Amino acid sequence: MESGDIKKTGLVVVLSVLINLIVFSGLNLINLQFTDAVESSEGVMIAENIASDEVKTVLLQDRSDNRFKLVIQSTERLVLSIIYEDAYTEYDLYVNGQLKGQNHNQTARKEIAYDVFEIEKNDYQENDGIGIAEIELVKSAPIAKPNNEVAFIIGSKDEVRDSLGLRTMYNTVMFIFFGMILVVSAIAYYKDRVSYMRILLLLSIVAVIKSMIIGELPLFRDLLGITSGNYFYYDSVTGIVSFFLCQVLFWDLFQFKVKKVTAILYLGIFVTFELGYIVTQYLALLVMMHFIGSLLIVIMGAQAYIKGNPYSLLLITTYSIFSGTVLYRILITVGYYSRGYISEMVFSPQIGNLIYLSSFLFVVLMTYINKLEAYRKQEITDEKIALIRGISHDLKLPLSIIKLNNQMIEKYEITEAEKKEYAKTSLEATLELEKMTDNINCYLNTEILVDTDYQTSVKNRLIMMKRQYENYGKMHSINFVVEISGEDCFLPIKPLHFDRMLYNLVDNAFKYNKARGTVWVRYKADKEITLSVEDNGIGMDSEFIKRIFEPFFRIDVSKRKEGTGLGLCVVKVIVDSLNGKLQVESEINRGTIIKIILPRV
Repeated sequence: MESGDIKKTGLVVVLSVLINLIVFSGLNLINLQFTDAVESSEGVMIAENIASDEVKTVLLQDRSDNRFKLVIQSTERLVLSIIYEDAYTEYDLYVNGQLKGQNHNQTARKEIAYDVFEIEKNDYQENDGIGIAEIELVKSAPIAKPNNEVAFIIGSKDEVRDSLGLRTMYNTVMFIFFGMILVVSAIAYYKDRVSYMRILLLLSIVAVIKSMIIGELPLFRDLLGITSGNYFYYDSVTGIVSFFLCQVLFWDLFQFKVKKVTAILYLGIFVTFELGYIVTQYLALLVMMHFIGSLLIVIMGAQAYIKGNPYSLLLITTYSIFSGTVLYRILITVGYYSRGYISEMVFSPQIGNLIYLSSFLFVVLMTYINKLEAYRKQEITDEKIALIRGISHDLKLPLSIIKLNNQMIEKYEITEAEKKEYAKTSLEATLELEKMTDNINCYLNTEILVDTDYQTSVKNRLIMMKRQYENYGKMHSINFVVEISGEDCFLPIKPLHFDRMLYNLVDNAFKYNKARGTVWVRYKADKEITLSVEDNGIGMDSEFIKRIFEPFFRIDVSKRKEGTGLGLCVVKVIVDSLNGKLQVESEINRGTIIKIILPRV
């Protein structure tokens, strides 16, 4: 590895570590700022310390064997509502020795992730004129984490109800955002079904399901059959699958090189550790896999950055934000950071998930757009190559005619009549060359066709066309008719470009017409300008109609005619520049109608 690569790798690692530190430290500061912790002395809290418009947090330490106790004292026997977070674990809750609520597998509650219970006036016991409500929470199974603590959110009924309303609103908004990402991902996958689009779509689906679980939205909760008894498994599986898909997307998007044996070995370790966490709920397994997976993502991001991938730092940054929100949740769970109002009411990894999934969507879409742009540039290159080939091929015939005629005149004794005939065919070949070069020049300069300084009269150009083609039609035994209806209109293009647009259609109508046939040019000015060129000639199959405006496309029968195959393409270029549209109707041996419909300026 070169020194420059080492510096770039170090930059990615330092960036990731710093963002993680900033995120989980910043979240902790926000939590402390908005957490109004009620003072309690050895688990005793004075209810009157909570005003009617306040919601406060009280932290309870594990006294012994997963038993948590809080004594509420109130001279006025205030009615309080209490939110208990992490209520998907098995527990029994007692008030003054009486069972107030519980959660076990056989009595799993539909209210997932948290529980709400109330302390009524009759829940207090008299003690020297003071009402006493002794709350004891007993967790049935030991939790494998240090510094085990429980957080209660306490306030009046109305304030607690408002807090839960805000929590539901927050989760609903997050669900809508994830749903929008899912819709965009589905459309992107429909447009381009490459592997990274498919992975992004799966990530979006998992994120939406995760949002349903976290949001405690009753409709989705019942639809998925989620209760407090199986909430942990839904939560864990969706989180693990999302984390794994994230690594796969990094690998696919950045085209990370890894041996097949190594990938299988890593997958086996990942699945083993995560299944171990789901079965045992031992947090150390989750932390270990989070660290290993994050390290792998940083390595892939560093390699992409070294290779010059323009989006590598963006994805590393947004993933590090997500990683920081997950670490903050883990640090709270293990007791390193204290629980509080914000940490209990807002699921921080959901915010991080939204940020990094949005960045993934952006990068995937930009990758798709860049790929389309690369295709477009390649098509332009191919068109140029085809143009050169087409020009070299199509110019051979008129050039050969001119060359042969000159050789005949120069080397052989020929009559004056023969000289005139050779001169005539040479002139026709020269005119054909001129027409070809005009079309090629127009095709290569499409961006300068429209010019508001020009006001070309449609009627004047049609009258001139009529004079030019009437004699030409008589020479070829074809009747030429021009029909003008409505007032004159003006177009912001040079007369030369207007003529080329219409003349190419008229030339084709003459070229592919029948003997003693008719060519009609019709003009009508109403809400739109309509120009149509119609013939009663040989027509064409419907399968060719959509392709006749493609550069260099020529129907089999037309390949016997002279031309570069650019005539109709030039027509389309000019019509497009005027924001118009083309309509084609054709039938074999019945003729063809091509309409130009232009907006009035």
